[in-house]
Amino acid sequence: MSRHAVVDVHGVLLGRQRYDASSPGDFIVGLRDAGYLVHIITNSSSVTAADLTSELLAHGVKVCMSEVITMAMVAAYRLSSLGVDEVAVIGSDVLRAELERLVCGLRVTEVGASEVLLVTRDPDLTEETLDCVRRRPPRLIFATCRDTAFADASGVHAGPGITVHQVELAADREATLVGKPDPYVITEYLGLRGNELDTAVVIGDSLTQDAELAKRAGCRVLITGTPGTASCDLPNVSRLDQALDIIRGFE
Repeated sequence: MSRHAVVDVHGVLLGRQRYDASSPGDFIVGLRDAGYLVHIITNSSSVTAADLTSELLAHGVKVCMSEVITMAMVAAYRLSSLGVDEVAVIGSDVLRAELERLVCGLRVTEVGASEVLLVTRDPDLTEETLDCVRRRPPRLIFATCRDTAFADASGVHAGPGITVHQVELAADREATLVGKPDPYVITEYLGLRGNELDTAVVIGDSLTQDAELAKRAGCRVLITGTPGTASCDLPNVSRLDQALDIIRGFE
């Protein structure tokens, strides 16, 4: 039976360099050598698997594109499983293009033209778009992520959760979450069941996203410590090169 490791991208494989000199590439190799199937996941829906794979390779993390999961991919899978043939999108052009590429026959329409709405980060969200949601509220709203902020090399930015909250208020209904910490990506997209869940491990740096994802899915968790999570009560490490010893102890 295969064991699965669900690894967060930002905070584990990318972005740790300022406080952890460990090699993320060595960590991924070690997971494979320990018998784990590796799934590298990002809550972002504005990047393609191909582009994220290239970024990881540029940072010395040898991965295959088939190991990378974006929220655009998970959203596409969910819409397809529900038989949705038309969806409006508030978010990036990358998300729109990925949905059309991944879901055969899916029509991506303007807001107000479909009963299904998919929402992600949109820093250019206008009052005109929100008015359209108020006038013709969709029957179903899906959100890729509820993070209210995220950080990258250029600083801290407003996250998708800001956009999602504005749309929920306009539509007077709650969105169904697609991304972390909802377990859909593990239980449905990856299709893990039974003992596969019991032996799977989620590796991430966020207590509210990664630890909660593991809890809801019924998996083990390892927190890769940051200055804010190094003292948590869950299994955690301050350096990535300490992680494999903890994971081997799960066996």
